[in-house]
This record gives sequence, C-alpha cells and structure tokens, in this order.
Amino acid sequence: MALDLLSAVCLIEGGHARVLRAFDHLRRTIGENACFETLVRDFVVHENLSMEQYNLEYSVACIQFINIIVHSPENINLRVYLQYGFQLLGLEDFLTTLQSRPGDKVNRHVDAYMTNRVNCSLLLDDAEAKEAAMEEVSRLEAALEASETSARQAAASFKVNEFCPSRARVAFLKVVLIESIQTVIDVVHALM
Repeated sequence: MALDLLSAVCLIEGGHARVLRAFDHLRRTIGENACFETLVRDFVVHENLSMEQYNLEYSVACIQFINIIVHSPENINLRVYLQYGFQLLGLEDFLTTLQSRPGDKVNRHVDAYMTNRVNCSLLLDDAEAKEAAMEEVSRLEAALEASETSARQAAASFKVNEFCPSRARVAFLKVVLIESIQTVIDVVHALM
C-alpha cells in the first residue's frame, strides 16, 4: 500500500522532509485547508464502515503512517507542530474513541500514538518551573553577592579596628598618658 511505502520513506535520511513536502503539495493541489486533512477524513470515514467494507490493513497503515510522520523527527518543535496539526483535524479525539473498541491491531498503533505524544501542557509546566527556578537562582545569587560584600566590608572594618584603636581604648590611653605626664611633672617639681 502507498501509506506503507510513505512510512518507509519517512524513516530514511531526508525522506521525512520529502514526504512532508509531498503532502503539502497535495494540500495545495486539491485545496485542503490543512495538510493531511484528506488522510484524516478518509481514516475516520473508513473506521465507520460496515464490517463487509472495512479493511483492517488500511486502518493499520493509516495510524502507523501518522505515528511515523509525527513521532519520527528528532526535532521536538517539528513533532509538536505535526501533532498539533493532526489535533486540529480532530485526530486525537477520534483516536480516543478508537481506544474504547475491543483490542485489535489498530488499537496497538493508537496506543503507541497516544503514548508518544508530546505533552505540551507538561512542557509548558516544565518551562514555567524552569523560569521560576532561574528567577530564584538570580535572587539567591544577588543575596549571596550582597552577603559576600557585607562580609568583605566587615573584614575590612575588623582589620581597620585591629590597627586603629577604638574610642574607649584611645580614652584609656589618654588617661594613662595624662597620668604618666603628671607623674613626670611631679618628679620634675620634686627635683627642683
């Protein structure tokens, strides 16, 4: 089937980009509003067919291709972009209804898609937590810098006080000096 071939092409080097360009060309050619619109619409219609018309291999090929086109890129931004495009087409809601069906080959691929989805709200929460942590780091660095400045000033003040006597010490030395001078004067007077 064509979708199986496209899935294989997605996995070779440079193939994913070529498949995306091909679907974008198809979108423009047939006038789709969004890329993969026809694929998702046909997949949904097919899943609602009677058992006589239903083709399991087609359903497996559809969901397998969607899994590969969305989840094979290493670039997380591209994965989120593709996932969001399929979400806008209603794919995730549709896959949720498929999960309620009794287990079959399609469900394994649906489960794989749902498991491998990039949880954007979790990414947003992580980004907000990181931002808050970075703000806290900045605040703590500023507080540390202020503490280090205070410590340097205290050390400098201590060194100055070590070499420059305090007022009480100066007053004490002044009294001792005056008493010594008075004693010298008394001795000089006694000698005269």
